Order: sequence, then structure tokens, then C-alpha cells
Amino acid sequence: MPPPLGYRLDMRIRVLALVLTLASAGCAGPSRPISSVPDIPTTVAPLPVPPAACSLSLDLGTGARVRTTSGTSDGVLLPDDVIVAVDGTKVASAGSLLAAVENHGAGEAVDIRVVRNGSDETVTVNLGTGTSGVPRLGVIVVTEQETIPASAAPVSGISGRFIRAIDLAGKVYLLDAASASWQATGLEVSPQEIWFVSSGELYRLEVSADQNELLSSPLRGGESVTLDLGGRRVSTVAGTFNGAVMLVFDIGDDNTLAAFDPGSGGQLWELSLGETTGRTIAFTNPIRPSVALVASADPETLVGDVSILGTDGTPSDIVVTPEEIGGGRLLGWYDEDTLLFSDSTDNRRIISLSLESRDVATLALPTLAGLTRLQPVGDGRNLIIQLDGDIARIEAAADGEPITLTRNCEIGVLTDFGWS
Repeated sequence: MPPPLGYRLDMRIRVLALVLTLASAGCAGPSRPISSVPDIPTTVAPLPVPPAACSLSLDLGTGARVRTTSGTSDGVLLPDDVIVAVDGTKVASAGSLLAAVENHGAGEAVDIRVVRNGSDETVTVNLGTGTSGVPRLGVIVVTEQETIPASAAPVSGISGRFIRAIDLAGKVYLLDAASASWQATGLEVSPQEIWFVSSGELYRLEVSADQNELLSSPLRGGESVTLDLGGRRVSTVAGTFNGAVMLVFDIGDDNTLAAFDPGSGGQLWELSLGETTGRTIAFTNPIRPSVALVASADPETLVGDVSILGTDGTPSDIVVTPEEIGGGRLLGWYDEDTLLFSDSTDNRRIISLSLESRDVATLALPTLAGLTRLQPVGDGRNLIIQLDGDIARIEAAADGEPITLTRNCEIGVLTDFGWS
């Protein structure tokens, strides 16, 4: 017996509703979840600026970059103009600009060729009058220098008496401080290690696992050598001299300075320093390698007696007392015969002392903001300084201009810009 008509209509309506529902779902496409609109930030974080690449100066001046202008140059010359010529005379540095200007007369009109925003331009400036009637351009400038990335530093060997080994961003470079020549060594260093330079070789001092031995390891290859310390504990590394590394031992109330051959580990000589306090430092002389300086400094004043040693560690009768030079701190050799000391009352004044004549003179330096370190090169002319985190060279004169030797480098020094 067939189902009642009402039942059959009801079933047909349900089937038709299901078909329509499936059809509409197919036309509408896949369903999407409903989500809230994210908040839009009111500020956008700036993109990180990559640090400037560490670079080395080749000490080749390419012009004089203008910092400030005044007088007749104001509005004619602009900050960051690089002056490259004055009336046809080439300008390579701040010093050569001064010389070119002084070849003219005050009030004279001169043509100044500059590099401005990458383009060459020539402007005319009427020279002003400085003190004593000398001509003045009315600008403060710095030497524009050519630099190269440290990663592309020259690899050819350099020679000279004034070579220093310097740690730049964890890598060792050699610098001839007198000529500003660079050489990459390919060697890497760690700030936790003790490094020194001796006879053209770089060494690392390591403490043995039981803390009772000191090992010397050449950086360019070779096995570590145990230094024969005789059971003594090292207080500090004083420096290098005549191919040896000099160590200070604290023995009771006395300090002893001893020299060791880093290649064999044997002790070469030792010298009793007596009841000294503070750090003992030693400087060799690049011009007279047969003599060294030893100064035992007071920890508070950094001032102490200075003795002269021969290659066998025998002290001469030459001793410099703090009173003789006004209480300054020893900086090192200025030339073959002269020592430099800092002034205890004015850090811009450097005191020179001739060991032969015992004459004391003063070298005045310009005001240098950011100066944290200073050492004489040894050539009787230049000083190496650390200035605002970079290494620079400056002539020991009141009007000396710092010549930057590194730019944007992370500086670490090896044995105080040690000799190679």
C-alpha cells in the first residue's frame, strides 16, 4: 500500500530544500573565517643602519674638507666642500692649503676649486686679513684622506723601524707609523689572550691548566714552549726587548724583572727592582735597539723612576727621577736620545728630556677632544694617539693636525702598539 499523499509531498519538499542548499553552497565558494582587523601602528621602527666598514688610511691627502666658514669665505665656500686647488696650486691637505693661501696677499681675489656634492666647481674668494697682516681664507679644514676597507688592506711586506702590530676588530695589522703603511697579517686575536711582539714574530702567552706554567706560542705556527719561571708567579708582562719578553715577578716585598726567550723558554737575565709598586713598563728604542727603558710606576700617580738597561739587563748609571721632569708619566722614546713624559698638571703638554744634556723642554699639543692614549713613534717627530676610538698620528707641535690612520674600527692594541 503506497504512503499517503501528504507524506510524499513532505519528503519531496525536504529533498528539494537539500538540493537548493547544496547548490547555493557550491556557487558561494568556500567559506572564510571572520577575523578582527589588526591594529595599525602609529609609529614605524626605523630600519637598522649598518655600521660603517672599518677602513685604514693610506695617509694620502686628496684635499682639505671645509668644516666651518667665516669672513669673506662665508656663503661662498660651504661646509663639506673639499678644496683641491687655490689659483691652480694643488691642495692635498690642510697644511698645503695654508701654504697656498700665504703665497697671496691679504685682500687679493683667488680662485678656489672645490669638489661640492661630487662635482667640481670654482668659486672666487677675496682673502681676509689675519694677525700680523697675513692673508686668511676664513675656513677651518681637515685633510681629506684616501681610505681602504680593512678587508682589502695591502698584503705586501712593509719595512721600517717604526712598525707596530695593532688589533683591529679582532685581526692583526702591521702599521709603519712613520709612513702610515699598512699590512694585513691574516691573524686573528682574542681580547682574553696576552699577545706580544718580538723580533718580527707575534706570540701568545697562555697559562697552563694547573696555573703553574706560562706557555709561549708563535702565531704563525709552531708548538707552545714552556717558560722556565722557576716556580715564580708572574705579576705582569712589562714589554719586549732585544727579542725577549720581559716579565715582572712579585717576590715578597721586592719585584723582579726577568727576560725570557719566547722561542726556547729559557731565562736570559733578571734584574731586582726593589720595593716598587704599581705596574712596571718597558720601552725599547727603534733607533737604538741595544737599550731599553724600565719604569716602575706608582699606582696612583703613574710616576716612578726610569732606568736604562743594556741588552744583558745590566742597568746603566742613567736614572730619571720624577722630580727632574716635574712629575710626569713616562710615554716612551721620542728619538734616539730623548724621552717623552706627560705633564702631571696639563694633559696637552708633553715634556721632553734629553738623556745626554739633561735639558727639559715642553711640546704643546692642540686641544684634542676624545684623546685617550698617546705614544711617541720614535722618529723625533710624530706621536701615535687614540682619538675618539680611532688611531691617529700627530706631529709634536702646537699646530699639528691629527692624521687619522683608522676609521670606524674596533681598536684593541697588542703590547701598547708593540714593536715588530
